[in-house]
Amino acid sequence: MPNARSLRDALEGLRRFDLSGLGLGYGADDRSGLDFADLAVIGSDGRFRR
Repeated sequence: MPNARSLRDALEGLRRFDLSGLGLGYGADDRSGLDFADLAVIGSDGRFRR
């Protein structure tokens, strides 16, 4: 069963992972994840507005 420690260990094992041009980085010395943030707005009909 997943727990906080096993999740952390799995993420730290990624180091650098390419998500089709979006680089995910996670390790014992860098827990920032992505260097990118975006905002998605979803309307009441469930469709993306932005």
